[in-house]
Amino acid sequence: MTRNTHRGGSLRRRLAAGLVLLVAASGLSVVSTQTPALAARGTGSIAIGIYDYDESDKRVLQVTGTANGASVAAVTYRVGASGANIDNQRWTMELEVIVDMDVTPVYTIRNVQTGKCLTKASSNVNNAAVTIQPCADTIHQMWTVPLYGAWQGVEIMSMADYRCLDRAGGSATSTAAAIGGLTWQDAVVGRAKWTQPP
Repeated sequence: MTRNTHRGGSLRRRLAAGLVLLVAASGLSVVSTQTPALAARGTGSIAIGIYDYDESDKRVLQVTGTANGASVAAVTYRVGASGANIDNQRWTMELEVIVDMDVTPVYTIRNVQTGKCLTKASSNVNNAAVTIQPCADTIHQMWTVPLYGAWQGVEIMSMADYRCLDRAGGSATSTAAAIGGLTWQDAVVGRAKWTQPP
């Protein structure tokens, strides 16, 4: 496999089901012909929230601590640009492009507060833990966004085993207190979709 890496002010476009991926120096925008799923704000960082068609679920990804191995949970979104209680919910998405038979946009997702990256556990099973770890060139920190259905949120898929990021147990009704951390689910299992809060 030939691997080509592009970061920062790169612009890459692929069209699939009306979806365009736009990557700029300010961050990542995932733009469809309809409603944007993930769009960069002026700060260059974004919140990654659970997609909910009536916007009643306001939970977003948040680190639970700053140490290596700290878990990631889905908790109530806090509005704001910066600060300790904001930065633990904000992430930057850094683009790499893997060139093989096709071009695959791959991202590392870095937490603003800790500078550490969202990491899938090494075990390739459903319900494996998702934590933060020092950023490194490891496939367990490589994520892709399948290019379909962006107007209904996007899936975030591990390049390590192609399982999708989900809430613990895959339960749409879990409360933040019951989640305790995010898990990975096989693509055939009902799983969460993600978007950026308004």
